[in-house]
Amino acid sequence: MSATINFVDKRKPSHGLSLLEVVFALGLFFMVFSFVFGVFPAAYRASAHGRHQVTAVNLAREYMSVEKTRSYDAVVSSGPVTVPISSQLNGVTVVHNYQVNVDVNEVEPDKQKTLLVTVRWGTSGSKVELETLVCKW
Repeated sequence: MSATINFVDKRKPSHGLSLLEVVFALGLFFMVFSFVFGVFPAAYRASAHGRHQVTAVNLAREYMSVEKTRSYDAVVSSGPVTVPISSQLNGVTVVHNYQVNVDVNEVEPDKQKTLLVTVRWGTSGSKVELETLVCKW
């Protein structure tokens, strides 16, 4: 013979949320809200850094191609040169300054030189460097 025990909940059925549930839900909502809106500034900074890096690489390529078209003896160190580049965002024109430096060192006298173009920008020490060899034919 088995006995069955039935528990009867004599409390009144709940027709809403308790204060604890509301506080917990609001806390969770604000944590997610602050995380989502905390991501936007970081994404903007990363995007701006990427734009500056692309601009710096293009400047370095331009300076390097100019040096490579010169005769061997005319390839010499120069700089730093400040290159202002303006960009427009939402109707506002902003000018960013890039420092371009060209360093030339002879590897083998009268035969081979290294050509290093360095472009710096901003106050955080960001830079791009491109290096190649120039040979005397």
